[in-house]
Amino acid sequence: MHLTTLYYIFGSALTVSLIMIPPIAKLSARFGGIDRPDDRKVHSGDTPRLGGIAIFCAFLFPVLFFVDINAQVKAFLSGAVLIFLTGLADDLTSLKPWHKLLGETAAATIAIVSGGLWVTTLGNPLGLGEIALGHFAIPFTIIAAVGLINAINMIDGLDGLAGGILAVACLAFAVISWQVGIIC
Repeated sequence: MHLTTLYYIFGSALTVSLIMIPPIAKLSARFGGIDRPDDRKVHSGDTPRLGGIAIFCAFLFPVLFFVDINAQVKAFLSGAVLIFLTGLADDLTSLKPWHKLLGETAAATIAIVSGGLWVTTLGNPLGLGEIALGHFAIPFTIIAAVGLINAINMIDGLDGLAGGILAVACLAFAVISWQVGIIC
């Protein structure tokens, strides 16, 4: 992928999020998507909880316009839509943990199994030889994906923390992609 295309992707995602956040904040108040302060919260005022709509649209717009849609991308998008809907339902109704876990697991399973996106080996992390996952590849990948989803969800208690950590992670993946030649 050419560097100019990456600028367009970044610019369009940024623009979509900046345009959508103010109306989404108003929409949050209208539909009850407000997080009110209490003893367990660190914020002192009402905070809109529907910002995920703007984030999802900022992700979806560049994907639809700049990415070649193949079977793997379709599978990933199917899982992404399901995880988005699960998060939206949680923001509006406060889902029980088991319902969230079910939605997360279904989303990961759809993306991984239908897209053929599973990890087959863990490499040679200990210097003792390659660790091949064999029949455990799909279950391992699903558990790892659900674990990552929940890890991000757990650090989302402070405004901007999850976004900042994910921005650093995305930057690291961009540098790695550039080093191995995926990004020209």
